[in-house]
Amino acid sequence: MFYLKIVAQSRLQVFGDLHGTERWKTLLDTSADKIIFLGDYVDSHGEISEMQIVYNLYDLLALKKNYEDKIVLLWGNHDVAYFLPDVFKYVGLHTSNYRSTLQKLFKSNYEFFQAAYQQKNYLFTHAGLHKRFWQNDLQSEGTDYARMLNYRFLLEPEIFCKASWYRLGAGDYGSIFWADKREFVDEHTNLPRPENWLSGLIQVVGHQPVPEITDCTWQNSTMTWLDTWSNHHSDADAVLELEI
Repeated sequence: MFYLKIVAQSRLQVFGDLHGTERWKTLLDTSADKIIFLGDYVDSHGEISEMQIVYNLYDLLALKKNYEDKIVLLWGNHDVAYFLPDVFKYVGLHTSNYRSTLQKLFKSNYEFFQAAYQQKNYLFTHAGLHKRFWQNDLQSEGTDYARMLNYRFLLEPEIFCKASWYRLGAGDYGSIFWADKREFVDEHTNLPRPENWLSGLIQVVGHQPVPEITDCTWQNSTMTWLDTWSNHHSDADAVLELEI
């Protein structure tokens, strides 16, 4: 007997850092199978009002609640600073008047956010998963990355404070909230630093401002940075569409 195996593909829409911008509302395609936001919903660079940042976060949460299985809201380093201010000491400077409001909003809705999302060998985090963070700090093996990252973040969030000197930290590498592009790609040669990559993993991240959507490949692994400079302005239009 002959069997035909058909593997259905999922269509994904991925948004980089928002920092209060609302352009996602005009680009949103709810017919996609998954819509992923890579974090950093708050702390603009002075162009977005604090009130707009709060209302924008309310709108994102409403979207998540209306399409709970479709929408993925990832934590960013700016967001966790409000969610767990005693753990993550970094606090944004542009929302001081609304700090308590944002803290309450994140804490009362924390179950709608997650540290990582994975589909097949595609991993979505805010800043990227460094090989040594995975193996040394989390002491993890295998390829079920998102499950372990989400579990450990809720259990031991202090592990995720780690940042390298690229981000004014004390470590040689950062966590999924703080990893810097230069930890994965040599800033002078633009070549990958393979000792820091996880083999066979395709990563999509934000966090690092880039002039345009940027890819880097090493053997069977790829990293894509989606936090384009335009994302920090009200006319942001960078969105990545994938079929997995």
